[in-house]
Amino acid sequence: MTAATLRFWLAAGCCLLLCSCGQKGPPRDATFPVTGEVHVDGSPADKLTVTCHSADAAGQAYPIASSALTDTKGKFSLATYESGDGLREGEYVLAFAWRDFNVMSNNYTGPDKLNGRYTNPGDSSTRFTVAKGQPVDLGRIELTGK
Repeated sequence: MTAATLRFWLAAGCCLLLCSCGQKGPPRDATFPVTGEVHVDGSPADKLTVTCHSADAAGQAYPIASSALTDTKGKFSLATYESGDGLREGEYVLAFAWRDFNVMSNNYTGPDKLNGRYTNPGDSSTRFTVAKGQPVDLGRIELTGK
């Protein structure tokens, strides 16, 4: 193979690689914003994990995991594909856990400050429906740590 041929195939390969980078991947379902705020014993819960679970048959057949961390004001925004994009149409239930951040493991570890009362989605009272074109504001969700 000559140097000119090698350069041609190298350039052609680079072009194909660059063209494939512009693709966004498989088609995505439409999502709609879902926001809320979590308070524990009347105060905003900072860095509390909010986990969203499908509660309908369609969502259980094709689940997409969604979770968020609350900010210093207890606010959160759920996501499906990218930060804050929301959820697909369907029925959902939320679960909550509140653990300390371990700097060494770069993870949330340790006992749940809520004593595991809100980790089972089957026991959750926080249920909601996402309808096409309708953002969902769950408002203030009150939990107790005692």
